[in-house]
Amino acid sequence: MVQDIPDIIEQMAPLETQTRLTTAMSSLAASMGDLATVNGSLERFNESMSALLYGLRLNAYSVTFQESPDLFDETAKINTNLRREIDALKAEVNALRQETVQPRYAQRSRIPARQYGVRKV
Repeated sequence: MVQDIPDIIEQMAPLETQTRLTTAMSSLAASMGDLATVNGSLERFNESMSALLYGLRLNAYSVTFQESPDLFDETAKINTNLRREIDALKAEVNALRQETVQPRYAQRSRIPARQYGVRKV
């Protein structure tokens, strides 16, 4: 009878492995069921969201808003104002260029050249 104990344990080993496999498969089945539930919810959300977006797009094509700003007119006004500013700046640059700059630099410095570390030639 004592000699039969190792045989009984060896016979129970496949049963234990089978029990673990059964437990793991039932856990996997439960997880797959939860995943299917999440997938169904996501499908319903996608259908609802696409219907909403489609309705908004159709509404945008079929309804005109009288209060909406005209972007073309706004852009034209901005461009006109920018052109005026550019023209004013160009005129200012041209006026500065026409000034005589040379006499300012042609004057001799009042500080002796030795203070600059430059020898007079």
